[in-house]
Amino acid sequence: MKNIIVLCLLSILLFGCSNEDQDEKGKFDIVGKVTGIQTDSHCILVEDKDGGKYVVTLPENDATSNYKTGDHVVIWTAAINTSSPAKAEALHIEKENVAE
Repeated sequence: MKNIIVLCLLSILLFGCSNEDQDEKGKFDIVGKVTGIQTDSHCILVEDKDGGKYVVTLPENDATSNYKTGDHVVIWTAAINTSSPAKAEALHIEKENVAE
């Protein structure tokens, strides 16, 4: 009987401690080109390959001076507000090296 209780507790611990965020690691939300920079609001304007437009607020540790119009970027966000244009707060941004 003790073995069954111990087995149940171990099963609960193993499955209860799984981290679903690991499935999201490495996924991104927006891939596109910087089409504008709003220094006063700490944002960049991004257009994806399908013509979707986004106003992206930069993370606190980032600066608009790190970007210029035409840069290709990959952006991870917490959420995207689907207004027009869509608005997002970036968690992380990386520049892509794209040959045009």
